[in-house]
Amino acid sequence: MITSPWDYASPAFDSGTDTKNLTGITVPSGKLAYSTLYYWRVRHQDNHGAWSAWSAETSFTTNSSSGDTTPPAAVSDLAATAATSASVTLTWTAPGDDGNTGTASIYDIRYSTGTITDANWGSASLCNGEPSPGAAGATQTFTIKDLSPDTTYYFAVMTADEGPNWSGLSNIASRKTDAIPPDDQPPAQPAGVSPVDGATGVSLTPTLSSSAFSDPDAGDTHAASQWQIDDDPWDFSAPAFDSGTDTTNLTSISIPSGRLTYSTLYYWRARYQDSHGAWSAWSEEAHFNTMSASADSTPPSTPSIADDGVSTTSTSELHAVWTSSDAESGIAEYLYAIGTTAGGNDVVDWTSAGTAPEKTITGLSLTLGKT
Repeated sequence: MITSPWDYASPAFDSGTDTKNLTGITVPSGKLAYSTLYYWRVRHQDNHGAWSAWSAETSFTTNSSSGDTTPPAAVSDLAATAATSASVTLTWTAPGDDGNTGTASIYDIRYSTGTITDANWGSASLCNGEPSPGAAGATQTFTIKDLSPDTTYYFAVMTADEGPNWSGLSNIASRKTDAIPPDDQPPAQPAGVSPVDGATGVSLTPTLSSSAFSDPDAGDTHAASQWQIDDDPWDFSAPAFDSGTDTTNLTSISIPSGRLTYSTLYYWRARYQDSHGAWSAWSEEAHFNTMSASADSTPPSTPSIADDGVSTTSTSELHAVWTSSDAESGIAEYLYAIGTTAGGNDVVDWTSAGTAPEKTITGLSLTLGKT
């Protein structure tokens, strides 16, 4: 949370309960103002739902806008170069940080079923996962997915530097998505296989699996799936887990740790997409109860650690990669230490790595020739 001192009732930024950014977070643009003193704090939650006390407040002052007042140039050659029944691919030339010089910091790409103007920019649909700006003059591409078939969409982009100073609105590109062929029928409705309906004592990191793909149209293949879990059987608008359009986990998916809680009734469903972009109906909802916290008595497996070899020439940096697993509730946190004896921590005391499976530790003062 970021706010004025002593009062966090209306913070300038509040992440809410965040299961992804465990030990670091980037504050999005538009939350803070130039030349302003802010105070921030953080707290942590364990895998049983207990919260720590808030950290001591730390203050910082944002930079002045006077250092850079030149925005990136507006993109002028945005083009919709390809389309399927569910996606459109855009291409454009990267502007710079200052006009057409340097490298900008961020793109904001939006789309609508009506033309986009400065007046209605705020109501256009936001995209996710835009690429980072390349150096001025670089060709960039981005594919917008999950669109409706046989529909004309309009696209625009704005660019910001680190200020942020925002460019003007780009030219407007448009493209009609492909129609699904009249004879293309959606895939058959999948059936949930596991966890079975009514299962109890399910781990917090279960594997969902569903029936084999089937489509009435010859030649249609399994292109993607979507998986959802929620604690409300009638409303999946804010699911505990949503895979989105998943082209990898087609008939099974492992749920990552941090999404489910102990002793909770959940409902899950899946649907399939064929190679023409048509979606099946959702599977019948199945429900399961997760295990209680007291039932999770097995610790994670002993981590398997790999480093960069038996020796290093650096006296200030070490890197390691590790793997571990916990079939019951998943991995909530890794701790690492560095010492001059097996299991020692005389160089770096035990420190959280969050859920990251690797770490590069810098700023060390190591002695050459010493293990």
